[in-house]
Amino acid sequence: LSILEKNSERQVKLALLLGMKSMDCDTLTKQLNDTKKTLLSDIVFFNHTYSPVVVEIDQYQITTLKIPNDMNLEDLIKKILNHSTNVQILKTIFTEEPHLSKLAEKLYLSETSIRRIVLKMNTYFSQKKWPITIKIASHLQIIGNESFVRHFFCSMFREIYKPQQLPHFEYIFDLLRRYHKKKHTYTSISTYKLILNSYYFYTSIIRIWKA
Repeated sequence: LSILEKNSERQVKLALLLGMKSMDCDTLTKQLNDTKKTLLSDIVFFNHTYSPVVVEIDQYQITTLKIPNDMNLEDLIKKILNHSTNVQILKTIFTEEPHLSKLAEKLYLSETSIRRIVLKMNTYFSQKKWPITIKIASHLQIIGNESFVRHFFCSMFREIYKPQQLPHFEYIFDLLRRYHKKKHTYTSISTYKLILNSYYFYTSIIRIWKA
């Protein structure tokens, strides 16, 4: 969660806490380590942004998360993550390597704001001693240890995309399935493993294409 901006981090925590059980506002405020004013403001934002999911507060100040039957908590978390500015920045830089001005225009932010966010991310990577950096040059680029970069973004894509939401998933999955059938290894690999490999394959193709 530390890679997220504060607002998105609070939204994820709010969803996870209320996803376990309803609780009164005071307890929820303590759990989130926030003020009640911030909590109420976050709930207004939450209900506006993630509808039809809604956080309700009854007359006894009990806060409840209401999720439609065709969604679950995992779907909600992915929705919050996809709405995160930091996640959008990382995803766009990784897949497109855009000019700073184009990224700012796409996300309706100033170039100064983008630079500040990138600097915070690089500081976080450095503190974690992760071999990955966002380079600000003519194009914004992800650089670092190639194996780590691929696994980092593979993990991120798994967090923000369900398999069917991953770009070109059906094509990639079918390609990997046909590969294992040709190598006579299809019976020894699970569907779950094929799905995981699809995320990594997608990530690797982008890195090879951008090399």
